[in-house]
Order: sequence, then C-alpha cells, then structure tokens
Amino acid sequence: MLQYLEIRKFLLISLMTLIFFHFFKEEYSVYYLLLSIVYISSLLFVISDKEIYFYNSPTALFYFVLMLYFIWLAVWTLRFYNLDNNIIDFDLRQYLVGIGRMMLMPLIVLIFLKLLTKKEDYEKIILFFIFAYCIGTLTMLLQQFVGNIFFFGNFGPPRFAGLNVYPSSLGNITVFGSGVGMALICCFLNDKLNLFLKGIAVSLLILGVFLTMQKSALINLIIAVLILCLTINIRSLLGLFLILISLITLLFLVYPGIITNILSLVSNTLGFDIRFGDRSLLHLGIYDSIFNRFIDRQLDWLRPPSGVVELLFGWGIPGGSQAMGYSFTSSVDMQMDHRINPMISIGTTHNQYLDLYQMGGIFLPLTLMGLIICANIQLFINWIQFNDRLSKIFFFLNVIFTINLFVANGVLFQPIASIPFWLSISYLLRPNKPGE
Repeated sequence: MLQYLEIRKFLLISLMTLIFFHFFKEEYSVYYLLLSIVYISSLLFVISDKEIYFYNSPTALFYFVLMLYFIWLAVWTLRFYNLDNNIIDFDLRQYLVGIGRMMLMPLIVLIFLKLLTKKEDYEKIILFFIFAYCIGTLTMLLQQFVGNIFFFGNFGPPRFAGLNVYPSSLGNITVFGSGVGMALICCFLNDKLNLFLKGIAVSLLILGVFLTMQKSALINLIIAVLILCLTINIRSLLGLFLILISLITLLFLVYPGIITNILSLVSNTLGFDIRFGDRSLLHLGIYDSIFNRFIDRQLDWLRPPSGVVELLFGWGIPGGSQAMGYSFTSSVDMQMDHRINPMISIGTTHNQYLDLYQMGGIFLPLTLMGLIICANIQLFINWIQFNDRLSKIFFFLNVIFTINLFVANGVLFQPIASIPFWLSISYLLRPNKPGE
C-alpha cells in the first residue's frame, strides 16, 4: 500500500512539474520525450486498476462523448492528407505532436481522477495554478531588465505605447490573458492563503495584466473583479484592498514606466482616447477596441465550408491550426472565401468554439457546450445544496473560461490555462460526495 501511494505521488509531482516547464518544448525536443514517458506511465497506472469508479451523470456522459470525438479526429485527420487539393505533406512527427496536444489535457481528467483522492489534493492543484501565474508575472518582469529569454518564446514588437511585451514561463503572451481572471478568483476565494499572501499574489497577477498588454487580460481582470464583488464580504475586501494599494504604490515608485502601460492598455481595450502628455495612447486604425474585435474575428475570419462533409466532420486536427502544431500560410482572402482558390486553406478564427468546428464539424463545439453546461449546473447544485466551497470556486472559474473560449483559440488544450476546467470535470466525476 505504501509503495502504491509513493508511485502515485511521484507520478503526480512529475506530471505537474513537466506541465509547468512546458515552455521548453519549442527549444528542446527532449521535453516531448520526458512528457510522453511520464504521461504514458500515468495512464498505465490508471489502466492497471481494473476498477475505476466515477459518478454517473450527464457531465460524465458528455465528457466521454467528447473523448470519443477526439479519438475519432486522430483517425479522421488521415483523410486530410489523401485529398488532391491538400496544401501540406504528411509529417509523422507533426501528426503525433498534434494528437498529443489534442489529448494531453482532456485525458488528464482520468489521471487526476486516479492520482487525486481527496478534496485537499484538488486544492493543491489550484495552488499550483496560482503559483504558475505568479511566476509568469515575475518572468515577464525579469525580462524588462535582462531582455528576452529565448526559451520562453519569441519577443514580438510593442503592441501599444509603453514597455516592451515579453512572453513568460506560461508561454505565449496570450496565455496569461486567458487565465489571469481565473487565477485571481482562485486566489481570492482560496482559504489556504492568509491575507498577506493573497495581497502579494493578487498584486503580481494585476501587474502581469499590464506587462502582457493583452486586451483579454484586462477584460479578465474586470470580469474577476465583478464576480468577487458579489462573493466576498466587505471586510475581507477592504483588508485586501489596503494591502493592494500599498504594494501597487510601491511598484509605481520603483517602476514608474508601468503607468504608461496601464493607460495605454485601458485606452486600446475600451476604445477611449487617453492622452499622455501631448500624444494619444490610442492606436486608431491598427487596434480596435475589444468590443469590435470580438465581432470581426468571429465572423469575418471563419472560412465558409466547402461542402457537407466539412460541415459535419471538419478537417481533423489541422483545423486547429497553430494551436495543434499546424501552420498554414494562406492569405486572408483565401481564408475568408474558399472559392477564390480551390486549395484547402485553414486559419484560426481566434475562437475556440469555431476552431473546434473546423476540426470536427458542427457537433464537436456543441458537445463541448453540453459538457460545460452540465458541469456548471452540477457545480452550482453542489455549491448551494452541500455548501461545497470548491464547487463554488470551480463554478466561477468555468464561467470565466467559457467566456475566454470565444476569443482565445487553443486555450482548451493549453497545459496551464485549461487546468482549472479539466480539474473541475475530474472533481465532478469522483464517486465521493461533494466536499469530501
């Protein structure tokens, strides 16, 4: 029994460590080997137990249907390479990497179900999530002084006025924006952190919003604040607010350049013309407000289906584009209308639901929506009926995650940003009563 527990602990620590260091994957191919060994070992550990118990519910049904859909996509993708108008050649490594990216996080539900046995185990993974995002801020801040650190990713041009934007230990700059709202909710509603630690963590997370300069990060911050205003008592909120004011004031004194970032991001996200001295911080004509971008990326970037087969079944893994490891160099015109050029052209829609449609047809995003709806209904019932604090946290995390899926392609499969969602599914599949 002791050996069994030690193996489980070793696999969990190894898996979470490799997920945290996933930014090494672009520069060091050995990362894929190490991750494969640990991941397959974890799956074998799950399979070795012939009796796997889970709570039979609509959430479980939709989850297993989604898993079967992903397995089917791995096979359906092979058809893509047999088409006469295909624009890429078959690459076994690319194909396997695509399958790995697609299956990594959905399958982790079953691994969590086996490796996490108590409620406290799930709370530790939430602490890991907070820690990962705080470290993400620190790595962005470090690069402001030492320059780009190559294994975090490529350093792009400045998006708006202000400091340079660097990737982080989370990966691409978009990852921080997609998960910072969830990290803030985890931090505020977590009873394992004292007020001072919460103040430090929240300060780092807010700082990261303005270092990453992502519109999604600011909107996530706003959504998180609105949720917290409804869920936290005034006394705790005021105490935390005082700590935040003190830490942020200290930041302004030490690093005043961040003020330009804050004004610039607010200006370009909400569309306000904020002036700093004699210059405007609003990039008119280049960056629209998020309200306009939310609409144009969803409809204008989605290429019309070439037929009934694409509508029902999609293109397989390549439909996920760069998030799945496939890169297409089609022009915008080709992406928007396949009749201009008969060759297949697939580009990301910057919308996870629509990218899933490109991968598996109309029923794949509908299946995900069914899973999200059933999961949140179950979480809400557990929260209200059993006063389960963890269900309450997961409920609000999934609300933010569902919104992010509209503007962040690939976030469903991103190793760190998607952890709260898949963790919540694992939590609901447990045979334990809520709160145990």
